[in-house]
Amino acid sequence: VTLQVQPSAALRSGSTITVTGMTGSLTGPGILPLDGASKGLFGSSGNWTQSSGQLVLTVASGQVVVSSSVTTVSFVLQGPSSTGNAVTPSISAHSVQHAATVLEPTPVVAVTDVAENI
Repeated sequence: VTLQVQPSAALRSGSTITVTGMTGSLTGPGILPLDGASKGLFGSSGNWTQSSGQLVLTVASGQVVVSSSVTTVSFVLQGPSSTGNAVTPSISAHSVQHAATVLEPTPVVAVTDVAENI
């Protein structure tokens, strides 16, 4: 899965980007390795919750997700053994700098190529 985000405001260390609704994966819960040019912004991993299909990316210490360019990471989720219903994930972000949600959950068009401006 490739995730591309461009926040409307910078996300500083401790801020989070959450992708929800990726249900049906056989990938077990825990730390999910990231790949891609921007993986270091999140410490090269995210926190995956299989039961709810949620991935939380936390901006690493000393890092900033800038608003002036697209941030891209990818990760692998094992698909189900049989074809099921399509899912519609959503992306939201929470900024610790503003101590508020900077984006309400936003539907994403495709699971295999998740892209959203936040």
